[in-house]
Amino acid sequence: MRIVAGSSSPELTLRQASAADAPALFDAHQNSVLSLAGTAYAAPQLQAWFEGRSPAIYEPALSEGRIWLAERAGRVLGFVGIEPLEVSLLFVRPEAAGSGLGSRLLALGMAQARRTGAGPLKLVATLNSQAFYERHGFAPVERCETLRGSAQSTRIELVRMRQQVLHLCQQPQHGDAVARMIYQEFWRDVPNGMSEADLQAHLRTATDPDRLPLCLIAIDADGQLLGTVNLIDNDDSQRTHLWPWLAAMVVLESQRGRGIGSALVRSLLLEARRLGLPRLYFGTDGPGFYTRLGAQLHEQVSETFCVMRFELG
Repeated sequence: MRIVAGSSSPELTLRQASAADAPALFDAHQNSVLSLAGTAYAAPQLQAWFEGRSPAIYEPALSEGRIWLAERAGRVLGFVGIEPLEVSLLFVRPEAAGSGLGSRLLALGMAQARRTGAGPLKLVATLNSQAFYERHGFAPVERCETLRGSAQSTRIELVRMRQQVLHLCQQPQHGDAVARMIYQEFWRDVPNGMSEADLQAHLRTATDPDRLPLCLIAIDADGQLLGTVNLIDNDDSQRTHLWPWLAAMVVLESQRGRGIGSALVRSLLLEARRLGLPRLYFGTDGPGFYTRLGAQLHEQVSETFCVMRFELG
């Protein structure tokens, strides 16, 4: 996979890592932790983080093809690794922080981890990265710790997290509830509109995370449905030239105001970028929510309704 950052920038390459990359991974790993984790950890913890460790820590994952890296002009800028149903490593150098590379690597890692089984993904986050993962649909489960240093006596606190936003096809038992949620929010009072059965039939076509339509759902730790958002070919018969569309984003009324809607939309944008889509469109009577997430006005249809778009380049 190759991503061109701009005409004047060297090409950024995402590829599977090999054993020969271990030293570069270790250097990037140290650079990331020592430069970015200082806001959450004390100096003695940072000093102990890599004591007694070497590039050999990646050997099992590299031999099994479970690490992918991003490099530009031969310099590794970040990497991601997986375990069964887990994103196990994700680090970027400080020079790449805030560039969107972390999100790209997370999308790649999640796509690969999904191939290892069915169910929500998990990960263990550093304290400074917890907010990043929450923005991308993961929720904290519990605090944990690891021991570092040559004597294994320095405690490093971490956060176990679980995927809160996932594809409906990973949890198909929620299909009828998702259809009911969308129907009650958008179609119940529309004469000759879509029925709940129509929506159920449509959602049954969202079976492949690598092609449209996509349906994402948010669930809590007990597996209860909290909300949904969808990516479809078109949601406006008057604007069939626009493609694709974010549609049917709804959160249970009792759960609103907790960031679930934002996590759903950000997760959908992550998936759209992973699929290589340049932009997506949607209609709304509440543009403020989406503007805060980076959307732009595309067309003011009426005083109360507009078409907006997310640029994904």
